[in-house]
Amino acid sequence: MKSSIALLISSVLIPAHAANLNDAQAVQSKTNQASAVSQKRIDASAEKSLTLEAEIEQLQEEVSNLKIYRDHLSSLVESQHQEVNSLNEQIEQIAQTRQGVVPLMYHMLEGLKRIVASDKPIRKAQREERIAKLDDLMTRADVADAEKFRRILEAYQIEMDYGTKLGIYQGKINLDANEKVEADVL
Repeated sequence: MKSSIALLISSVLIPAHAANLNDAQAVQSKTNQASAVSQKRIDASAEKSLTLEAEIEQLQEEVSNLKIYRDHLSSLVESQHQEVNSLNEQIEQIAQTRQGVVPLMYHMLEGLKRIVASDKPIRKAQREERIAKLDDLMTRADVADAEKFRRILEAYQIEMDYGTKLGIYQGKINLDANEKVEADVL
């Protein structure tokens, strides 16, 4: 009888215990599933957080680079403003220089005329013709001032060569007031 009561109690308790065990296992399974879903959400959030942190670092680096580039461009713009100001000053000085060069060229031309007039009559007609061409050249608008200046300097160089070089040319010399003779002139 004792054994039958123990059997009876165990048959009643085992199914009840089994039902509690099944319920506990179901709760554990649901808890595990909920934990797995939560862990997936945590993992996704952590991954998204890492991605956002990497993007933030990249954007901060980009902002830093853009600030450096902006500063560089600001320096370039300031340098260009200074260069423009310098060029404007140079242009103004060129205009002033040009105003001074033109009178200088006329003075040089007058000096050349005095040299030819007071010098020995070596190739006098050719020298006077050169000066007349320079006089005409000075009033021509289609010739740059630089070219006019170059030609006046060239004429000075030619005049200087007359004083330093020897040469023979054909020319007429006056023997007396009425008589001119063709001769080799030194």
